[in-house]
Amino acid sequence: MIIKLHFRIRDLLWFIPLAVFSQCAPDSSSKEKETPVVVSFACETRIDEATGSPFSEAYLLVGEQKVKVADIGACDPFEAASFAHYQIPPNALAACGGWWAGAGDYLYVVREENTLKVFQGWQEEGQTDEGFHYKEVYTMKLKS
Repeated sequence: MIIKLHFRIRDLLWFIPLAVFSQCAPDSSSKEKETPVVVSFACETRIDEATGSPFSEAYLLVGEQKVKVADIGACDPFEAASFAHYQIPPNALAACGGWWAGAGDYLYVVREENTLKVFQGWQEEGQTDEGFHYKEVYTMKLKS
């Protein structure tokens, strides 16, 4: 019995270096680690002097940068839990939009490698098709 135990311990000793060194091997994936980036939308509501209707200037905030990406009717930030309702992909970093006077405008931003892509969509009460009609409206390269 002692001999069998001795062989089992010796057999295990071969696996310890193998397990340790396999953890030290370089990552075989060619994909670089993405640097985290803080992204959000900010909206500034204005009044169109000609019509008296409100509209919002939507800005993409990336770290310390602020870039205007669209003029939309109404603008409130969306929680991630509501993304699916607006057909916003679950990997979106931020989203905003709103409904006013029978129409809605919506924005979301996703990251693809080192590029942020902003998409704008819309819906109207009388539209004959389905969906939010998202189209890419802005891209930003991130600094490496």
